[in-house]
Amino acid sequence: MLDALLEEGSAMGAAERLRPSSPAISRTLGRLRAVTGDDSLVRTGHSMIPTPYALEVREDAHRGGIGERLRP
Repeated sequence: MLDALLEEGSAMGAAERLRPSSPAISRTLGRLRAVTGDDSLVRTGHSMIPTPYALEVREDAHRGGIGERLRP
């Protein structure tokens, strides 16, 4: 889901791509923020920009191997 958020730049775009609701995407982003201690995506107007940490783990997220890179 992080991969879709990073590529689409919004919860709505990620939801359209993955088919869950926008609120489900937002809840997942909230859980990701709690686990990593990083905002991951920051709202700027109508879109969201990735934080440096999100950019750092982007390739792992794309491959589906982000689990080992999450901060405790």
